[in-house]
Amino acid sequence: MIAAVFAADIQDPAEFLSRLVRAASLGQKADLPPASVPPKVRTWMEKYGESLEKTGPANLGPAPAWGFITERADATDNLRHLYLHVFQAPPDDVVYLPVTADKVKACRAMTEACAPITFHGDGVGEIVIPLPKTRDPLDTVISVDIEK
Repeated sequence: MIAAVFAADIQDPAEFLSRLVRAASLGQKADLPPASVPPKVRTWMEKYGESLEKTGPANLGPAPAWGFITERADATDNLRHLYLHVFQAPPDDVVYLPVTADKVKACRAMTEACAPITFHGDGVGEIVIPLPKTRDPLDTVISVDIEK
């Protein structure tokens, strides 16, 4: 239980959501009463809740400087469903993910009705993903499906 992380005095939506996503990326679960969730976070969760529900750590190394990565824990297909939570956009507006391009089956911007994102490999085992033009002010979520 991570109730201490979500003390009642945390009403800043960005801080609240950042802590919630960080907890999910570490495999911690929060059973939050709806009244404790700031309204802007509730609105965010209505749009992007799948990026937190039934997710856990992606086990791709330490958290990136731009945010956190969660992985859908209940996938029954032969794919890993990753969610990149971009809280701090890098200066070059791209994020790197430590997977090879040939393993990626889909890359989508959840802020743009799951529009496909064109990515490319960097030649050293990572993919380069440009951030979508439409971003969420709290947390821009990119969905990436990769082969297991």
